[in-house]
Amino acid sequence: MERASVNFIKSIAPLLHKKGREEQNCFIVEGERFVKEIGQDWRIKCIIVSEDYAKSKGSQFECKANVFITPEYLFKKISDTVTPQGIIAVCEKRLFRLEEAVRPGGISLLCDRISDPGNLGTLIRTANAAGADCAILLNSCELYNPKVIRSSTGSVFHLPCIEEESLEKILRLFHEQDIRTVAAVVRDGTLVYDAELTPPVCLMVGSEACGLSDELIGRADMRVVLPMRPGAESLNASVAGSVLLYEIVRQRLRRQI
Repeated sequence: MERASVNFIKSIAPLLHKKGREEQNCFIVEGERFVKEIGQDWRIKCIIVSEDYAKSKGSQFECKANVFITPEYLFKKISDTVTPQGIIAVCEKRLFRLEEAVRPGGISLLCDRISDPGNLGTLIRTANAAGADCAILLNSCELYNPKVIRSSTGSVFHLPCIEEESLEKILRLFHEQDIRTVAAVVRDGTLVYDAELTPPVCLMVGSEACGLSDELIGRADMRVVLPMRPGAESLNASVAGSVLLYEIVRQRLRRQI
């Protein structure tokens, strides 16, 4: 393990912000659990540990990348958490192509204008657990936001996630591969338990405040709603998306019996 210079730590600090991540094409992964989740197909540029962490656990990560030690006060300058665990990895971004990530016969998740990092991370986590092939981020918050990484519990390293700006490109690919698009709506849709949702299918979940865009709803092959007590508020985007994803899983398993 090497000693990190002050200038080296200063070069890492911009990764706490979106602009820095875009300029360096890298992002921060903080916390022992999440650093362990980084797979071999992701490039780790370096790992930084605090002096206290290095005394007990720092050497276990030397097989992953070069490990640098820094004092606690400097470590806090590159930490995004209130109570840092003492370990951060600097990882290169990966670019997944839409055409390679979307698989015929599978399940895709499209997140439209999901602005809350916690919700986006939870949706990615659930999609990964449900066996989805990919998550497509359309005008949503940044994938490599530290809060997204944490709330996904590391699922961003196991599920291809594509930040795509072209709705036309997405819908054209679904049409070419005979993948049905299913819009999650609050009203004027088929009760989800009465809908035919066996794959190939793409579940489309919209923003916390406004739901899916009118264009996505209008061009969807199907609209589905969850049963709700009259007068109840609409469900959180990540909760609704999770329930719908697992209804797709349930129907897929039922068909296999």
